[in-house]
Amino acid sequence: MGKSPRTILGASFCLALCICFCLFALIPQLAQHDVPRNLPMHRTAARLYVEAPPEPEVPPKRKKVEEEKQELLQNLQPQLPQKPYLLQEPELDFSPPDVNVQMATGVALMSPADLSGIYRAEDLDRAPILSFHVKPLYPYRAKRMNISGYVKVQFDVASDGTVGAMEIIESVPPGVFDDAVLQVVQKWQFQPGEIMGDQVITRMVKKIVFNLED
Repeated sequence: MGKSPRTILGASFCLALCICFCLFALIPQLAQHDVPRNLPMHRTAARLYVEAPPEPEVPPKRKKVEEEKQELLQNLQPQLPQKPYLLQEPELDFSPPDVNVQMATGVALMSPADLSGIYRAEDLDRAPILSFHVKPLYPYRAKRMNISGYVKVQFDVASDGTVGAMEIIESVPPGVFDDAVLQVVQKWQFQPGEIMGDQVITRMVKKIVFNLED
């Protein structure tokens, strides 16, 4: 009578279990065999290989400088002339010199220096001195609005002490105090500047401050 599949599966499981048990039982027996430790030893001299350090790499800039230095040294070496040449004796002229000296019979007078230009105050022997001064009026509009400021005016002092050309070169705030300054500066009088005792035209710059607290 044939066996059922369940019976065959149970028998196979039991057989596999027996085989595994046997294998686990044999493992301790195999571990008891010691491996011989007294193995023959041979000593051999070892040679250490030391690699030589690489040569330092010269930076391109330094290399270029060295090349230029070598080229300069080569150019500075004395170069012999390609063809020899003979030195010739100089020709000497022993003839007496032609003496023709015109003696001055009188004393030449130097012409006076031309002092007709316009000079700065720092270039003079004596700078102009203010002799008559008129203080500018504070503009009513600026005074009412409590506005303060200043004006830098450039003008020429003539050789007679009067004021010539005038120009506003800086004003803060712009255009507020300009007219008041120009009206009074033209009335100023100076003792003119001098160079070597001569009165000359002088270009001057003055800063006039407008402050309500003054």
